[in-house]
Amino acid sequence: MSAILGTGVDVVYPPRNRSLYEQILKQGLVLSEYPAGTQPDRAHFPRRNRIIAGISRAVLVMEAPTKSGALITARFANDFCQDVYVLRGSLDNGRSLGCLGLISTGDFAPVEPPQLSLPDLEPELKQVLEAIAL
Repeated sequence: MSAILGTGVDVVYPPRNRSLYEQILKQGLVLSEYPAGTQPDRAHFPRRNRIIAGISRAVLVMEAPTKSGALITARFANDFCQDVYVLRGSLDNGRSLGCLGLISTGDFAPVEPPQLSLPDLEPELKQVLEAIAL
């Protein structure tokens, strides 16, 4: 488990994520390109997404409104020649419009949720598939 922050590594944002932050500190890695004490700023998060895209083997965009950090990450990943997978959504779901926009460019191929039996899966993958099915 890891986190790339848009703040200093000692700043938890949003504050409600403190328990997640502490869990990641115990079990994983917390990274930031910003000095300790750096507070959140709107410009930091799109810049942070380039790091996420650069260190990922692949990016899966499951939902994204038309203005979304997930879209920024997907475009960075595409620029870095990383694999990008986009889950096709419904036109009447505003949280899917960004995904549909990526697909419409022709640069991003849609993926369909796999038809797997949930009892045969590892717990983490089961959570992902259950989230996709919502």
